[in-house]
Amino acid sequence: MARRGVRSELAVPLEVNGETRGVLNVDSDRADAFTAEDQELLQNWPSSGQGHPNTWLYEQLRLKAHLFESLASVSRTINSTLNLDEALQVITREACLLMRHACVR
Repeated sequence: MARRGVRSELAVPLEVNGETRGVLNVDSDRADAFTAEDQELLQNWPSSGQGHPNTWLYEQLRLKAHLFESLASVSRTINSTLNLDEALQVITREACLLMRHACVR
């Protein structure tokens, strides 16, 4: 359990095309807080990924495109300059952007 005082927990897998991509987890400070109907609701919830498999795929492609853009920027800088400081600044900037992007997701 992730937090103190949790007395009930309900977790259902998030599946995309039959493959588990994560878990939707809810908890409560009340004992026996969740019913079979609650479980069914979470399992059938469209935003859980089951109803929208392309959402997960879109996010993965968007992240990969961002990574390729950063790699291309670093490559252009390395190929266009002999100034090591400039190349290292671009590499550092792109690494920071990638880390910020990874942390936001």
